[in-house]
Amino acid sequence: MKFKYILPSFYKRFFPATFWSSELVESKATCHQCIQAPKKYDADLKCCTFWPFIPNYVVGEILSSKEEKYKEAQKLILKHIENHHWIFPMGLVAPAEYQVDFKKNKKKVFGRDEAFLCPYYSKANNNCSLWLYRGSVCTSFFCESSYGKSGHEFWQQFENYFSYLEMGLSQEVLVYKDFSPRDVNVQIEYLMVDQKVKITRDKYKKIWKHFYGREKDFYIQAAEFVNKMPTSQVKEILGETGVEIKKKMLAAFENAKL
Repeated sequence: MKFKYILPSFYKRFFPATFWSSELVESKATCHQCIQAPKKYDADLKCCTFWPFIPNYVVGEILSSKEEKYKEAQKLILKHIENHHWIFPMGLVAPAEYQVDFKKNKKKVFGRDEAFLCPYYSKANNNCSLWLYRGSVCTSFFCESSYGKSGHEFWQQFENYFSYLEMGLSQEVLVYKDFSPRDVNVQIEYLMVDQKVKITRDKYKKIWKHFYGREKDFYIQAAEFVNKMPTSQVKEILGETGVEIKKKMLAAFENAKL
């Protein structure tokens, strides 16, 4: 399996060329036949009892897709937008109630409790309705690796870099769209809440500012912005920290001989 089947093509310039030419075969843990079921996970839930963060530009890619397989995900996202259901300029976030209960009961409910099933999981197909766009945590999660410890180490470093990239790109979109550093910080706080809070309509309007009522357009514009982003800007976003994280990922990649 090549990386082009794991990540959308627009990510190609953000990752080393060796990734896209390598044959990556994780045969132990697959989404089609759960290796942990039924001993650890329920077969119809698998490891999908998790609500992932979906960055703004990825939301835009999903909404812009013409592929039939993403119609279900599009309908759900549009419903979330209509209901103002934990959607932010930064991206789609798990509700506070979910976050708090999941952290408290993770060991007991993960892979076992349907109440925590990912909203983007397609029960009809028994698989992810987002797939290529599913985010860093889901993309990098392998309960077992065909490459042993070195494989697990690579996927951990891959997640570190990928999640750093997601946050960097999504925040760059906000800067471009005239959201202040304070606006960005407010949204980041909602990514990791430790208590159940509600977002009133007034709060929602304040968060979305000049894009209130144009949320769908904002996400599509976010995707267009990232797709047109010059390489020099990407380097600025990564900075020294991002470069170091990327080096660790490359080292783990070489060590695992993927």
